[in-house]
Parts: sequence; C-alpha cells; structure tokens
Amino acid sequence: MYEFESGYWHALDKARPQVETSKIGYTTSSIKDQLEELKAKIFTGASHVELGFSGVGKGTIAGGKVTPGLFGKDQREEMRQLSKVNEVSLSTHATTGIMGLSGVTERGGFSENARKNAMDEIKQAIEFNADVGGSATVVHVGEFNRRTGEWIEEGKTVRQGFIDYGEGIPETLVDGRTGDAVISFNKKSRFEIPEIKINPETGHAEIKPIEISPGRDAKTVEEAKDQIINVLRSQVRMEEGRSKDYGRRWESAEKTVDLYDKMPDSQKLEMIRHYAERGKGGEFEEILKLPKIEDALKRGKEILKREAEILKTEAEGFAMRHIQYEKFIDNLKTSKQYGLEKTSDSLAEAGMFAMQQTKDKKLDKPIFVAPENIFPEQYGGHPEELKEIVIKSRKRMQELLKEKGMPEEKAKELSQTHIKATFDTGHAYLWRKYFDPKKTDKDFNKWMLDQADDLVRSKVVGHVHVTDNMGYADDHLPMGEGKVPIERFTEILSKREFKGNVIAEAGDRDFGAEPAAALRGAWKTMGSPMYRVDSMSDLPIPSPGMGRQMGRGWVDIEQSYFGRTTSPTYLVGEKIVPSKDWVFWTEVPLE
Repeated sequence: MYEFESGYWHALDKARPQVETSKIGYTTSSIKDQLEELKAKIFTGASHVELGFSGVGKGTIAGGKVTPGLFGKDQREEMRQLSKVNEVSLSTHATTGIMGLSGVTERGGFSENARKNAMDEIKQAIEFNADVGGSATVVHVGEFNRRTGEWIEEGKTVRQGFIDYGEGIPETLVDGRTGDAVISFNKKSRFEIPEIKINPETGHAEIKPIEISPGRDAKTVEEAKDQIINVLRSQVRMEEGRSKDYGRRWESAEKTVDLYDKMPDSQKLEMIRHYAERGKGGEFEEILKLPKIEDALKRGKEILKREAEILKTEAEGFAMRHIQYEKFIDNLKTSKQYGLEKTSDSLAEAGMFAMQQTKDKKLDKPIFVAPENIFPEQYGGHPEELKEIVIKSRKRMQELLKEKGMPEEKAKELSQTHIKATFDTGHAYLWRKYFDPKKTDKDFNKWMLDQADDLVRSKVVGHVHVTDNMGYADDHLPMGEGKVPIERFTEILSKREFKGNVIAEAGDRDFGAEPAAALRGAWKTMGSPMYRVDSMSDLPIPSPGMGRQMGRGWVDIEQSYFGRTTSPTYLVGEKIVPSKDWVFWTEVPLE
C-alpha cells in the first residue's frame, strides 16, 4: 500500500503541475471478473477504478468475454459498498466489442439493427455503472471510415497538415433512404465518363471515354461526390435516351397495328410478305406457308401486337430505371452526412438514459456517457471530430428534452452534464504516423496539445485516459516510456482546472510481469506528490538501531520491494509460484 502527501520534501525536486492523486484512476482487465479486479486495483493504491467489459450479448468470464449482465444485484451492490468503504470512486468502460454508435457495417453502410445492438450494450453499461455508483460510461466512437489526409468539407479545411496512407482509406457514399453502401472510392478508384465529339474529318460523332479519379483529383468531399454523380448522370442520360427511343418505336408499332386492322386482306398479305423479305423474322415466313389466308392474316396481327407490347415493356423499363437513377442520385449522401446524424441520435438517447438512471437511483454523482476518440482511420478519432460529435449530440438531447416541455436553459445544462467526451492521449498520438513527414515531433506535439487544450477549454471533455506509445500502435506503454507529451498535457489539465478523472489505462501491460506499472507511471509522470512511505510528516523518521532517517522518496519506491531495492526474500502475486518458506504450521500463507 502506498501513502501520499501533498508537499515536496527534497530540495532538488522539480516543481511540476500536478493532477491530484485522488483523480488518477486505474483500469481493470476487461476479460476478468470485475469484482475480483476491483479488489486487486484497490490493493494497488488506486483511488479511482474504471471497470471494463469486452463481451457482446451473452458473456462468459471463463472465455474472457465479460459483460455487465454477468454481475447480478448482489455483486453490483458489493462493488458499490467496496468502493465506498475504501473511498474509491468508479467509472465504467462499455464493451470494446462495439465500435461506434452510428450502426456502421463492415461494408461501409449503416444498419438500424447494428445501431440498436450497440445501443443495447451502451445502456447495459450505463445501468451497471449507476448500480455500482460510478460516473463516466466510456464508449468508443469509430463511426465510419474516411480518409486521414487533408480535405475540405463544407468550405472548411479538416485534418490540416495530415496525409493519406498509401492509396487512402476508402470513403463511402450511401443511399440516404436505406443507409446501404452504394459506392466506395479512394485514390486508386477510376471512373469513366463518355465524351461525344464530332470528328471534323469525317463529320461523324465519336465517343471517347474520359477517366476520372475523385479520390485523387477532388479537393473537397463535395467535389468528389459531384464527380461521381456526373458518372451516374451519364448513365441516367443513357437510360433516358433508351426510354425515349423505345417509346417512339412502340408508338410506331401501335400505329402499324391500327393500320393493319384497316387494310384490305390483300394489303395485309402484302405487308406480311414485305416483313418476311426484310428479314423481320422467321415467323412471317412461316405465316406464308399456312394453307388458309384467314389463319395467316390472324397470325400476322398477333405478331404485330406482340412486338408492340414488347417495345412498350422495354420503354417502360428504361423509363423506370431513369426515374430510379434520378432518385438514387438525389438521395446520395456521404458517410458523414448520414452517419453523424445517427451517432448524434444514439448519444442523445444514451444521455437521456443516463439522466434517467441518475434520477431513478438518486445518485449523488450524475452518470454521463463519455464518447472516446479511437483510431485515426475512423471518424471520431480526430479531436475536432470528437468535439463535433459531442456538440451535435448535446443539441439533439436538448431537442428531445424541449419536446418534453423542459425550458431551453435547463435542457442545455442537462445535456452538458450527461454527455462529455473522453480524451485518450495514446489514441490521439497515433495521428503522428499521418502527420506531414516534413515536420518534426515538436511540431506534432504542439498540434496535439493545442487540440487537447481546445477540448478541455471548451468544456467538451469530462474524462481522460492517459497511455503512452511510440506513435505507431496503441501499445499502452506506462507513462514516460513512450513519446506522448504527457507532462505538457498535465499542464493543460492543471491550467484549465480540469475536474474530471484521469485514468491510467493498463492494456496488456497489466497481464504480465509489470502489475500496476501503468498506475505507477502515471503517478510519476504526472507529478503526483508520492513521498515518505512509512511517514506522515516532514519530520525525520525514528528507526530502531539506525537513528533518525528522512522519509523515502519516489526513487525508493519505483521497482522496489516495500521501499527496498534489495531482492526480497518472499514474493506474492498471481504470477508467483507459492512458497512454503513463510507459512504457519497449518500451511496458511502469511499474507
């Protein structure tokens, strides 16, 4: 167990901005029993614990697919009481088995069934969080694929200073009526538009295909969409032309049938011979072989009427396709135009549910849904996108509350209370691999810290995850082991008087030979005043046989055994083979 104090005792200590130790939390392993994990994290000295889940639907602890549904009323109450007695606050990370709340599918389209399934998982996590007395309910927002490089949307440059990876991540255009993905394109995608020109030498019209690449050539998402629509328009014109052509031919065929009815039999027979000679079909030749003229004339009319009906059907078919293409074009939307609305609806619904849970269970601390920036390749991974998601979701929740008769100011206050972002430093730093290669780590750090400062200053963020990495993958290194500018980020939290919790995410690091490394790294890097183990004062500590000694500092604790850097004579822990050296005569372990 660690003891913490508020003052510095060493003259050479560097003054650093501080995040209160009581605000630095620790994550559980999402593939283990959360009650046992909570006990273990309390023993590490964490003052806040974030419970987490990995399963979807029906879970199993033995299979590592843990869900909130595996913990009943008694276990939830035990977690609540355990945290209360030990003065440990809680939050909950909804399952990592879902990615986003827009209902995006693997093909890049959107499904209401997928969105409903995701919402069920989020609501389950919110209800669990309320039962254990938590606060933030974290959910990943990876809403849909979009390019990582610089782009212009609605007249505004987004992802400025970033590049696409290779040929770029495919963007999708969807049918706004169904959400189905209909067109996907990136830098290597090619489309052809027919261009008709008159050859001056021959005087004839010639068709030449023109190749376009919206993902490569377009400067804005609207321009790319327009280029693709131009390709579709050429198809529309073709269907329209076919419809008109077959319509004229059908009208002509109907007139021929009317004329045939008015002709004398001799002229009808002459018309049949004419069609047979022009190669109109073998059927007319067969008619001439019939023994009775009456049968031949009757059969001739049947063929003419049938051909008229065929032409009519073709004309109607091309006309229908023309209409369908026109409607298809009119309803064509980008993934953002369609998906962002779905995400806002989902988060507003989750915020309403969190508000109701807070009220129904009379909680002291409000439950809030906390969308977290995830990987750069999905919308929501960029800090500006995270901000946009939160703002739009709050506005949508305000609309829902006002529909229930709530005053606008109260609705605004509640939406800000129950929807707050989670900012993850490790995920944000993954943008480094897409940053302009001509620029330096210093340039990137400035960009990242400016973005973080904007999120905190604008009251969008209510929860923070701190992890470290080298900028290539989400490796969850302990703080200070990678390249993420954690200390400078801490300065922002201090300057902006951030009141939320700061969670040290362990990831796989907590499963191996470095238990609690992420938490210790956060304490150390973020300047928490962890001093004087065995001491509760600034006075020298009396030690039997050794005179009076000063309290110990951080260097006496980090990677030590009870404050000693010498090898221990006895070890405990889940990875250690039990020893019988230190047991009672009953073989009950000493610990």
